[in-house]
Amino acid sequence: MTVKKILIVKPSALGDIIHTIPIVNAIKQNYDAEISWVVSRPFMNLLEHTPVVDKVFVFERKKWGGMRFFRYFGEILNFLLKIRAEKFDIVIDFQGLLRSGIITLLSGCKHRVGFKSAREFAYWGYSQKVETPKNVVHAIDRYKLIAKTLGVCEIKMSFPLNRDLALEQKWDNVLPSDYIVIVPGARWSSKRWPPEKFAELTNIIHRKSELPVVIVGSPSEKEISLQVINNVQKTDKCINTTGETSLIELAYIIKRANIVVTNDSGPMHLAAALNTKTIALFGPTDPERIRPYGDEHVVLQGESLCQCYYQKTCSFDLECLRTISPQKIIPLLGL
Repeated sequence: MTVKKILIVKPSALGDIIHTIPIVNAIKQNYDAEISWVVSRPFMNLLEHTPVVDKVFVFERKKWGGMRFFRYFGEILNFLLKIRAEKFDIVIDFQGLLRSGIITLLSGCKHRVGFKSAREFAYWGYSQKVETPKNVVHAIDRYKLIAKTLGVCEIKMSFPLNRDLALEQKWDNVLPSDYIVIVPGARWSSKRWPPEKFAELTNIIHRKSELPVVIVGSPSEKEISLQVINNVQKTDKCINTTGETSLIELAYIIKRANIVVTNDSGPMHLAAALNTKTIALFGPTDPERIRPYGDEHVVLQGESLCQCYYQKTCSFDLECLRTISPQKIIPLLGL
């Protein structure tokens, strides 16, 4: 079968999209096919700056969700009709949820691929269901199974991005030549190493070296970053970019960094994908499943057992994360 057009259904989240890009890149190269991608609006910027993706279909999750489905039914129908009009040769659902399964089913494509273990009955939308052995744990290794099913066995873990000279010049004027990035935020509050711990780490870095610290995060994490800044002694050696960057700008800042210290978050996966050494702090989530991919990265977990396993909020004052001391991180920074 000649494959000219492939649709990827992976609307969110940032870390999951980052995991998927190298796999899709290998599939694209193998088939020499045009790649389209269904993605939620907050993550569109990243896909627009990678040569892996030729066309983006924006899934307006916030706008169309819940009872608003009926209000925007015309828009949703138009979205689906545009997908069907492309006449895709293969549609791959990497998301494995009800909404992604429906999009896959209604794409009009005969060859629809997804995981047999997909949740919310999403697997009903697939013509080809991929088994997931119990010993395959990490998300990237699971995604590789889909590629293997399509005849793509050799996958180079590259994360290609298009250069943006204007963007590079903008941040070259702001960033020092060497710096450490810290990521104090995370979508779940239970994943966040306390801001005062990040501040303590920053103070030790400044006492031991001349390295500035660059703080990154989304607009919703500005308060968290301010809590860090307010406890830092040498604020002139901190650059706070929280809420000031697009995803592609965040990627550039992380790619240039000496090292990244981060909670379990989207930027953690971005740092690993960009081959920037990453020190990841884990609390309620399982690093075997979602650790930064690659042997050069380091995972730190608390000494006490997490009692809020995979819960978005913590009822125990982040007990497990608090046992990770800044002193444990300093040697890993080479200071």
